[in-house]
This record gives sequence, C-alpha cells and structure tokens, in this order.
Amino acid sequence: MASGDLSLFEPGDRPTVTLVADSSGNVPDLNDFVELTGENAQHAEVSVVENAGAGVATVARLPDEYDPNASYSAGDVIGEATVLLRHPVDWVTPSDGTDLSPGDLVVSDAGGTVAAYDSAGGDTADMIVGPVWTTIAKGNYTAGKVAVVRRN
Repeated sequence: MASGDLSLFEPGDRPTVTLVADSSGNVPDLNDFVELTGENAQHAEVSVVENAGAGVATVARLPDEYDPNASYSAGDVIGEATVLLRHPVDWVTPSDGTDLSPGDLVVSDAGGTVAAYDSAGGDTADMIVGPVWTTIAKGNYTAGKVAVVRRN
C-alpha cells in the first residue's frame, strides 16, 4: 500500500473472500449477493444475504472445493471465493472506544472517524456510511483503522 493511499479496494475490484454457509446451510451461487459475516486471518467472510439491504458484493468465482450437491450446515466454511465489488472499501479510524466487527453498520462521527450505527441514539438510516469489511490492518498506514464499504 502506498503512503497516503487509504483505499483497500475500488469499485470493480474482485477481492478474495472466504465463503461460509448461512444460518440455514445455504451457499450463494455465481452472481448472488453476499453479506459480510465475519473475518479470518486472511479474508473477510461472506454468506447469503439474510438481512435486507446487507448485500455488499456479488459472487464472481466459487471455491474450487464447493460441491453444489453437498449439504452444508450453518457456518460451514466452503473455501476461498472471489466477489465483485460495486462500492469502494476505505480505511477509516473508529471513534475512541468503538469496538467494531465485520458487517457492523457505521456512521461518520465528529472528527472524521466512524462509530457504530445506533438508531436508539438518534442515528438515522441516511447517516449510514456502510458496513465494516475488515478490522485487520494491512500495514503501517492502516494500524488502528477499519475498512468500510462506503455506500454513500
């Protein structure tokens, strides 16, 4: 990552992700929307969209080990897949004391940071920047930051 470059991915990029079966054991197919469900040491984890509006990308390549005839259980790791992004994924600093996880929706906060979306605290849907992609820093310039799918 070049100095000052705080984008992890640009629209149209095809990052590698870990494909995981959803809570019903369903696995997305090619071109299906996926939502963020977690992360591991290498990649963001994605699954079939179970929450309306949570889709962040579409499946562009299925894992080599995926068997469409197999039965999968909730949380089964299928393997590495590739997704097509429609929005940029940028590194941002979370507000002090904010503990974020992949898939958490964030809003921009005072000082150029992001905080967890809190409808009970007065946040509205139009304030949402997008969901967290990963919390794992990818070098010196991203230490202490989280990567967020920027939808607005």
